[in-house]
Amino acid sequence: MQDVLPECCSLVPVLWRGIFDTGMVDQCLSVLQNNGSVASPGFNKPEGVVVFHVAGNIAFKKSIEKDEEYKGKQS
Repeated sequence: MQDVLPECCSLVPVLWRGIFDTGMVDQCLSVLQNNGSVASPGFNKPEGVVVFHVAGNIAFKKSIEKDEEYKGKQS
């Protein structure tokens, strides 16, 4: 956690914290899809969420649309 951010940056909100649960990830996506972005109020087409697994020290991206597609850079 960073206490002070540069003026050009903002911190994305934590939508949920707890034991890893795919049901909660899906619930967060549903809320975003129905209510719009939490990070940018008024933006009604949020992309998805990033799930950070603390024990694994790894992040996963879950998209609202086209989640089954590869998320890395295309060559």
